[in-house]
Amino acid sequence: MKKIAFFACWVAVAASATAADATWYDAGTGIWDLAALNWNGGASAWTNGDAAIFSGAGGAVSVDDDVTASAVTVSGADYAFGGTGTLTVNGSFNVAAGNTVTVNG
Repeated sequence: MKKIAFFACWVAVAASATAADATWYDAGTGIWDLAALNWNGGASAWTNGDAAIFSGAGGAVSVDDDVTASAVTVSGADYAFGGTGTLTVNGSFNVAAGNTVTVNG
C-alpha cells in the first residue's frame, strides 16, 4: 500500500506532453534547482517542463524556486518535498507501491 502525505503545499496538476526525462541523483545538497549537482547529466540535466524521476536512495528535496515538471515519478525510496518555491506538475505524479512521498510547503 502506498502512503502519500500532503501538508500545506501548493501542487498544481494539469495535462501536458512530456518533454525530456531528468533523473535525480542528489550530490548531497538536496536542492532541486541545482541542476549541475543533483540531476543526472550535469548543468543541462534539468529544464522546466521535463519529467522528474526519483529512483535513488530517497531523502529530502528542497524546491526553493518555482519549478514545473511534465510528470514526477518516485520509484526508489521515500522522498520529502518542501521549500519556499512552488512545484507545478503538468501531468501525473506517480509513487511506486511501498513508497511514501511527503510534500511540505
